[in-house]
Amino acid sequence: RRTGTMTNAVYIPHGIPNLHTAGELVQYLNAATEPLPFDMHVYDDEAKWLEGRRGRIGASQVGTILGLTDQWKTRRQLFDEMTGRSVDEFKGNEYTQRGQSEEPLIRALWAIEHPDWDVYDGTHLLFVSKTEPWRSCSLDMVCVRRATGEFVIGEIKTGVWTKKWAGGGVPDGYLAQVSQQLDITKFDGAVIVARLQSASGAEEPDTTSGERAYYFSADNAAVQDNMQYVRREVADFWDCVQKGVYKPKINLAI
Repeated sequence: RRTGTMTNAVYIPHGIPNLHTAGELVQYLNAATEPLPFDMHVYDDEAKWLEGRRGRIGASQVGTILGLTDQWKTRRQLFDEMTGRSVDEFKGNEYTQRGQSEEPLIRALWAIEHPDWDVYDGTHLLFVSKTEPWRSCSLDMVCVRRATGEFVIGEIKTGVWTKKWAGGGVPDGYLAQVSQQLDITKFDGAVIVARLQSASGAEEPDTTSGERAYYFSADNAAVQDNMQYVRREVADFWDCVQKGVYKPKINLAI
């Protein structure tokens, strides 16, 4: 039963009782008895959401800071943008447009296939760390297991299959993104739902391509290490931004 107000323009299919809006998630979390480690801001549209993200390091930027997503943007480019030396001119492409179109459908399908979970739309919702308010994250969905109250971040990935997905792995840039999301929210875990296609003229897709899901528990030692590493590196980059002095990421090989 829907008791909240639709706070964004994303189409929510009818007849899925366990699929809820971002506004309902905010109401649910605000009713929690324990203090939340984050502040929440839900925006009416993408323009306001983008403005709310400005001046903070979001989870999708962590891979860039770590030098893991140079094919999209380099650490230096991000630094120049955050210090006002340049402006991000990227307006999207066929893959980002496809992702925006497919995301609500993938989220709805996830809710249908997991009726024992409540699935909340995270569109235009921003989580901001209370202890480090310059760190933020946005979530494609939040899934709550009714039987246990377990909170799981849902990150939806669409686009072209590459060898970085081979062998059941997840590209490091996405692992870095999820690490910041988990570190800010302190949720119990995360799932990456990947729906991939092969590109014309590119390498053939993995035999396990299509839609796949990857689970991560926040209690896992490797995940905890990733969160600490991301927290340290993001703090160092933020310090560079505040001082206006660029510092390259240095990886030492042993």
